[in-house]
Amino acid sequence: MKRIKAVPGGWQMVALLVFILLALCVSGCGNSKSGSSAASALDEIKQRGYMIFATDGAYPPMEFADENNEIIGFDVDLGKAICEKLAVEHKVLIADWEGLIPGLMKGKFDVIMSAMNITEERLKSVDFVPYYEMGQLVVVSAGNPEDIHCLEDLAGKTVAVQTGSTNEDAARDVEGAKIRLFGTFTDAMMEVAAGRADACILDSVVAKHYMLMQPGAYEVASDVFFEAPVGIAVSKESPELTEAIEEALAELKEDGTYDSIIEKWFGKD
Repeated sequence: MKRIKAVPGGWQMVALLVFILLALCVSGCGNSKSGSSAASALDEIKQRGYMIFATDGAYPPMEFADENNEIIGFDVDLGKAICEKLAVEHKVLIADWEGLIPGLMKGKFDVIMSAMNITEERLKSVDFVPYYEMGQLVVVSAGNPEDIHCLEDLAGKTVAVQTGSTNEDAARDVEGAKIRLFGTFTDAMMEVAAGRADACILDSVVAKHYMLMQPGAYEVASDVFFEAPVGIAVSKESPELTEAIEEALAELKEDGTYDSIIEKWFGKD
């Protein structure tokens, strides 16, 4: 029987070649993915022709449903203007407030635009494009039956706020305050109007809206405190989308569109 003469190190060479080919394949695929992931969100939006803005839809005049159940408001108009600059359509998706950031991180929508305060805790999960600054204040029912004049006066009082909001954080800073949590600020304000809560903490432009829409139902009981910016939340995996939104917002401020939207929803100072 003839024996085939083995080439020294032959099997090692074959194994090495296979390893190199596999490494090149994995490296090439990985580089392609990581190299395009930053741009993929913006590219996908432009390809599909629209950007999805998530909101809880219940914080007038920032975002709320009109008589036809269509979501309108400052955030909606500004979002549409940003989309026009990016040459795409604007779409709104309603989601529970507490599910907004988790939903963005899972890619269920493109951005969050829901009057969300920029906080250090939220910055750990998402990036923000700031677009307006608001201050919080205390609102009570008309006549101020509980003699509340500042945040500290909420000690021992029942305070209605939206769960997971910075307004909840402010209420919890008051020792002895009895916190009642609601899914939306609309529900929280109804508790105040009905006398089942002594006060609500919310942003100044929102408080002004409620008093205009329901004259005689509410009054402001404190000065503005905790002034902070609100921002459009964007995935940390989408820096090019963040940059595109920043540029669009800068153009809107320069051409006067931004100021026109502010005047429409908040009036003149």
